[in-house]
Amino acid sequence: MVRFISAALLLAGLPLLVGCGNDSGLYEVEGTVTHNGQPVPKLLVVFRPDDLTTGAESMGETDEQGNFVMKVGRTEGVFPGPHTVYVDDPAALQGGSSSDDPGYQEVVKKYSADASDYRITIDGDTYDLELKLD
Repeated sequence: MVRFISAALLLAGLPLLVGCGNDSGLYEVEGTVTHNGQPVPKLLVVFRPDDLTTGAESMGETDEQGNFVMKVGRTEGVFPGPHTVYVDDPAALQGGSSSDDPGYQEVVKKYSADASDYRITIDGDTYDLELKLD
């Protein structure tokens, strides 16, 4: 009988363990950035919540295959709700350039913080998000 009660309590609490990847209220978000079907490496990806009073921006940097993991500071995740997605060249923050490729420069210009109209809503953990920046 004790085993049955313990199992029932464990199963009742299971939904609380699933969902947000941590106790911070953030959802885990991973994905890939592409431009014309090709991965975009060395790109800073930012999700800016519509309401900055309920959450902070999340950021991630793409690797050589265009893959990224979003974080708020050092904590992996994104606050739930609607966001504007924008990108930047991380080397430009220090006066350089990560790539001279015209496609890369086009993406950085079109999806900059001042120009991007790319919208996304985060409502759960996402491990295969494809951001098509064409």
